[in-house]
Amino acid sequence: MYGFQLLLSEPSAGVLELSLIGEVDLANVEKLRAASQTAARSGDYTCLVFDLTRLGFIDSSGLHALAQARSLMVARGGTAKLVCAQDSLLKVFELTGLNQIFPIISTRDEAIAVAA
Repeated sequence: MYGFQLLLSEPSAGVLELSLIGEVDLANVEKLRAASQTAARSGDYTCLVFDLTRLGFIDSSGLHALAQARSLMVARGGTAKLVCAQDSLLKVFELTGLNQIFPIISTRDEAIAVAA
């Protein structure tokens, strides 16, 4: 079993970066769900940036947590973006159709720049 880490940072005003490291699955998704929903509901952020560059795997529970966070942000007039360049994860977003609702940006710096 691989571990999961979630690192939070505020690279600019109104932007929260959530860096997902390792693997997200049913056993550890609650950490992601709680942090992203709390941030979305707080009203402190206009954009959540999920950095997936160090994520090796995400199951359907993780995908659902990302989609829920995005929905909460959109309902409050905000947005959510994904940073992802790995072919395997990009394929998952394509197969599930999540690439149609999430802006997927290949680098962290670009995502932060467009989020600000």
